[in-house]
Amino acid sequence: MRTRLILPLLTLFLVTLGVTFSLLALTNSPVTAPTPFPTVTLMPPEEVAFYPPSPTPFVLDSQCAATGEDYELRVAASNLYPFANLSNSSPDGRFTLVKKDVDVSLVNNETGEKQFIITETNPSSGLEYRAHWSPDSSLVLFTAEVNPFPAIIETANGHIIHIPEAPAYAFNGWSPSNTYVAIENSSLNAIEFYETATGKKVYTTDYWVDGWNFANRWSPDEQWIAYTWRHEKPDSGTYEWGLTLANVGGTEWEFPIIEGSYEELRDHELVWSPDSRFITLRYISGQENALTEHMATFSMDGTRFDDLAWNVPPDVNPPERYQQDPAPQWQPPIWEYSSQFFLDTRQVNADTYELIQYFPANDGMTVVADNLVKPAFYASAINQIGLYRREDTGYRIDLIKSDGSNPLTFIEGATDAGDPVWSPDGKWVAVVWASGTGANREVTLTWMRPDGTERRDLQADFTDVRDLRWVGDSLAYIVWRKDEGNTVEIIDLVSAERRSLSETYDTLPHLDYDASANALSFMWQTPEGAFGRDIYNPDGTRLSHTLMVGDMERPFKEFWSPDGQTVALKVGQLGYRGLYDEMLVLAYPDGRKPVLVRSGLAGLGDPLWSPDSRQLAFTQWTPNRSLTLEIVSPAGERVYWTWNYQLSTSLEWSTCG
Repeated sequence: MRTRLILPLLTLFLVTLGVTFSLLALTNSPVTAPTPFPTVTLMPPEEVAFYPPSPTPFVLDSQCAATGEDYELRVAASNLYPFANLSNSSPDGRFTLVKKDVDVSLVNNETGEKQFIITETNPSSGLEYRAHWSPDSSLVLFTAEVNPFPAIIETANGHIIHIPEAPAYAFNGWSPSNTYVAIENSSLNAIEFYETATGKKVYTTDYWVDGWNFANRWSPDEQWIAYTWRHEKPDSGTYEWGLTLANVGGTEWEFPIIEGSYEELRDHELVWSPDSRFITLRYISGQENALTEHMATFSMDGTRFDDLAWNVPPDVNPPERYQQDPAPQWQPPIWEYSSQFFLDTRQVNADTYELIQYFPANDGMTVVADNLVKPAFYASAINQIGLYRREDTGYRIDLIKSDGSNPLTFIEGATDAGDPVWSPDGKWVAVVWASGTGANREVTLTWMRPDGTERRDLQADFTDVRDLRWVGDSLAYIVWRKDEGNTVEIIDLVSAERRSLSETYDTLPHLDYDASANALSFMWQTPEGAFGRDIYNPDGTRLSHTLMVGDMERPFKEFWSPDGQTVALKVGQLGYRGLYDEMLVLAYPDGRKPVLVRSGLAGLGDPLWSPDSRQLAFTQWTPNRSLTLEIVSPAGERVYWTWNYQLSTSLEWSTCG
């Protein structure tokens, strides 16, 4: 049994820090030492292995015979630009699709076994095909160009459900629980709905009509799909924007929203109520410096309620507002769990917000809280909210129910404070805050239940605390101690026992937690400049210690081998004319020295691992404008290479023999 370790890509850096008085001080709590790990010599970034290009290419057709491998690379030529390779791995990483002629196999990455084979007698076969995985990896929809009849495969047992009426290459989306699949039929300008269990078409709705489709959302109960559209009106030279609600049983409602030029509808998003009875459309209309924010709500009986609308402050740029990270800073309207009302944070000016509550049943809107300096912070169940205010005495954070009742002070009088962080189940809330300034500054980590019980205030030997991450009933975070450095700690919220997970590093910018893998990960850098990434279990076991190459600040994408023993790093950004800054690096979770495979590239495709983890294929565009297709081993040694490769590629691994 081989285990695949799927590691998340590092995201953004979060602002941390916080501030207030304490009810129970946990001063100088003992810290358990981290679990020992084999000693690894950290190599400076420039001391890496490098394999230069070979002038003699292999012949692709004889790849199996030349290498003795179990898989060969199949290349499907097209007219597209050659930098994005097709990966056929399932979202959860458990399966990989491989191809041999017209046969397609589903390989279980943990066991190496083939789950099923699609042969030329099945309707999904053909040299050119596309695979569309359901979000939970339980289903995969095949569409093919040679034979235009898609089919759905159940990955658990290989059962095939044919969809004889569906067009080729026309995937639109899965319903939330995969009960239906939506397929675009461009010849009919329509969306067709099919049951995934039977392949039966249940409904067809107009989709593009004479305009464009922009966004669609399935209802939680999977009975409705909502989508926005734009129709051109040639007589007036304007456009009409609208919303359509289509039910799989045949009911359909169409609502015009606004008429005007293309630029007049901006930043729109659709949000369903939990019970699927209502949907809210938020959008921006108007021109620069004269923008209006709208909230339009519709019910599934065809009713459109009165719009909420307010002017956007001139010092607020909506496109920047809705694209900011982290996501909780700029949330869409939040429906309360019973679907009686939704909540939204309205920006009054650049520094002030207010929380509003809207009941569609009676078109009633009330202001729940005003004079906020940040948008509201919602618990997962949306029945608890954190409110962040600035007062003359300092920063203050209050907790309230979603209906505005039961206000409770969390912290007050803080000189600075971080954002309140809710546990995923909404049963805990934590914050980092500080009181005093300069030499008198004291940092406190506070947590409690939403009703104020089981409160703890930790004041210990740290200079600062940041990046709070919930791990069950524990909290992981980065600690900075002046004159020492940064380390990762985890604390049990009930017992207040603290444990150090990591070594101390000069730089430790960000902490991330993958709940599905129960793993904490972080980048690190030593004073000598060596840097990499570590992965830990919350119990203190170090899962990987990966050294990297290049510049710690450069963006990168990870491509893990199915066996979890090697990670291919695509480092840098797509080069512009005269700028070649991309490189491909192979790194290892056991702390071995990384291998620099290629550098100075202007167009590096996404690398693709073979199912047995023995080969890595990729395309690259070199400074002399030649395009190459290359295969290397996990050690970075060349297996295959061809230069002046001018065709675009969809790379797929196929079984030999």
